[in-house]
Amino acid sequence: MPNRIDTISGFSCLESAAISALRQGLRFLDRVATAFLTALYESRRRQAERHMLAGLDDRMLKDLGLNRCDVELEIRKRFWQE
Repeated sequence: MPNRIDTISGFSCLESAAISALRQGLRFLDRVATAFLTALYESRRRQAERHMLAGLDDRMLKDLGLNRCDVELEIRKRFWQE
């Protein structure tokens, strides 16, 4: 049984350190998951925008200040490229 000196609010120092490490690990995993999901969302958004751009006719592209060559260059980019 631990004595009162080794106990902090009902947890031993070792348990407190383990809980702190677990919290840090969870914060790290949260940041990684958030970054991954953000990148996934952005790549899907770019892919959808390029698909819509490819479907525009020349008149619509001219209204946007683009030409077919500009569109071809854009839609040939990989999903991770901006």
